Amino acid sequence: MRQVGILAAAGLVALENIPKLVHDHRRAYAFASAINEIQSSIFSIDLSTVQTNIVFLNIESDTIDTTKFIHCLLEFDDAENEHVVVKCLGLTDSLIRFVFSFEITDDDLMLAIKKVTSVIKKLDPKF
Repeated sequence: MRQVGILAAAGLVALENIPKLVHDHRRAYAFASAINEIQSSIFSIDLSTVQTNIVFLNIESDTIDTTKFIHCLLEFDDAENEHVVVKCLGLTDSLIRFVFSFEITDDDLMLAIKKVTSVIKKLDPKF
C-alpha cells in the first residue's frame, strides 16, 4: 500500500493529458499511412486497426522477423537524424507495436516516419 502514491501520480498525469490524446491518435494514423504509402512487399499496416495511439506493423517474410527489423532500426545511421530514437516492441516474429504518447511532436513524427521507411526500404528487396 505504500506505493499507492506512485500509482496515483500516474493516474493524475493520465487525466491531465486526456485532451492531448486526439493528437496522439492523429499522429499514429499519419505514421501508419506513411508506411503503407511506400507499398512494401513485406511490411504493412491494416489502417482499419489504427483507432488509437497504437500502430501494429505486420511482417510477411521468411527471412525478416521482428528481431532483425528492430536491430536495423536501432543500428540505422542517418547523418541528418543521428539522435532520432524510434522505439517499438516485437510482439511476435511477425508483429511489431509502435505507441505514440503526448511527448511526441509533429516534428518527431516526421523524423520517425523517415527513419522507419528508410529501414523498410533497406530490408525490402522490392526497393
